[in-house]
Amino acid sequence: MDMLGDLMDAPATTAPPAATASAADPFAAMEGMDLLGGAAPTADAGTIQPIGSIKEWYTKLCTTDTGVLYQDVNLQIGLKASYQGPAGRVILYFANKSQNALDRVTVHVAPIQGLRLNMGPPVPATFPVGANATLQIDVGCVQPYMEPPALQFSYSSNGQQLQQTVTLPIVLTKFLVPWQVTDRNMFFGRWNAIAGPPLKLQEVLHVSSHLAQHGSPAITGLFNSLKLNVIPGLDPNAANIVTAANLATEGGAETLCIVRLEAAPNDRSQFRVTVATANQVSTSCLKDLVVSHLKGN
Repeated sequence: MDMLGDLMDAPATTAPPAATASAADPFAAMEGMDLLGGAAPTADAGTIQPIGSIKEWYTKLCTTDTGVLYQDVNLQIGLKASYQGPAGRVILYFANKSQNALDRVTVHVAPIQGLRLNMGPPVPATFPVGANATLQIDVGCVQPYMEPPALQFSYSSNGQQLQQTVTLPIVLTKFLVPWQVTDRNMFFGRWNAIAGPPLKLQEVLHVSSHLAQHGSPAITGLFNSLKLNVIPGLDPNAANIVTAANLATEGGAETLCIVRLEAAPNDRSQFRVTVATANQVSTSCLKDLVVSHLKGN
């Protein structure tokens, strides 16, 4: 008996409209961070543009804790983070990779409701050639939130000015704690206790070509990178995947988050994803994150 329900036959429902690090080059020990190579590039007279994709950097950092957040011909910003329960620490590494000083440097992180942000000492207003600095941000999940905070920064160099905003990958899944299911009856009781929309949302989708090609192991790896604990043998259909985790908050309250991925019988790229939590915001946010990563967006 399928206690999770035959969702593939049901109509789809979509969601409703702190100390500074060493002064030595912080990138020296971060393999793969310096994408500029040996010699420093020179900027042309045009607008300063990123070297690479801001979206791809952000997407990767949603599932890892070390990487490039932003980079252009003058400035590289790397990120290293660690999380435990509702608390986290994010360190941003700023490095002048150009042949000119960076002046009038400003850095600001816009606060958001539901996330505590404690900023460390600010970065200097001037970066000489080859200089680097760090900015530490201690974070805490107070309550479920939809959008992560934005990093706004600016600088001038050799007559050029840049103002840029990027999203910090402090997404809600960073505060998930995998839930180990030891009692099947308790699990299904929690699943059935969560009603339909807006607490339980579904969407039919086609996963990325990579996930479709590599199948269940790749999808399981993706869920694990999102801190969604995959529970083998729980779903009556062996082709389906069920995950569960608790969203930890600073007040001690935890929100159980369940994700079920059902495989279409005749299309290895098509699935239905169901996200269920006891909080409308966490359900909507988690669904958006899971769907985006499954599609490879």
